[in-house]
Amino acid sequence: MVPPPPPQQVQQPYYPYQQQAAPHARADMTAFITRRIVFVVVAIGGLLVWVALLGLGAFNVADPGVVNLLQAVGITGTFMGFGASLLGALGSKQTEGNQNLGLLVLAGFFFLALALNPTWLF
Repeated sequence: MVPPPPPQQVQQPYYPYQQQAAPHARADMTAFITRRIVFVVVAIGGLLVWVALLGLGAFNVADPGVVNLLQAVGITGTFMGFGASLLGALGSKQTEGNQNLGLLVLAGFFFLALALNPTWLF
């Protein structure tokens, strides 16, 4: 029988390897909630609400498909505006107290626009 070969010696490095922390899969979401992002999303929501109200009220659209589309655009705009203003007020570290209060009032206006607008009833 042939004896097994001796184990190979692996040369050790002259310096120890530094243990690096594993990168986290989730980043801190509050860093992404900036004033500019909140303003843009609220502006897009307000624009969608304005387009829906303009189409439903001023142009007297009678086609049921277009009416349903404009209702969906208006509801989407109110939810976008409400969500962005609420997220900006409660989730942003960059806003001050008065800005948070203003964003909460704006969220209330978007909620009232959703609840009290008779043209969006199904």
